[in-house]
Amino acid sequence: MVKCHVHGFAIAPKCQAQLEEIKRITEDVFALVDSEKESEAAELKPSRQGFVEACEKAGINIHVTKFRATENYFTAEAIQKVMTEKHRALKPFERLKDVDPHWNKNENWRIAWEMSRSDLRGTDLGDFLDAL
Repeated sequence: MVKCHVHGFAIAPKCQAQLEEIKRITEDVFALVDSEKESEAAELKPSRQGFVEACEKAGINIHVTKFRATENYFTAEAIQKVMTEKHRALKPFERLKDVDPHWNKNENWRIAWEMSRSDLRGTDLGDFLDAL
């Protein structure tokens, strides 16, 4: 899995050449991008929309989350198992840093580990994972 991130290259339309280079390695490339939307009706920020278009031009299968971010799909049960009972699940467009108490994003993998595929059934993220 290749992660397009600030440490690698930015989620921006200018990474077209890098995306095409990845496709030279393998045709099986998928991108999962947090929408970072503040509401369901909000538009993607131009940099994210440009990245979507760059992926499409490069022939990369891309999915932008319906909710704000991956952690908005975490269940309360998984969060509380890793963190504390005081922690709760996020609402679909709620920012993690706005929740009190919140957790460090470095804990996301541990929370995700406590979930099963069935926890994502019926969500766009679950559908994306099923299609891989």
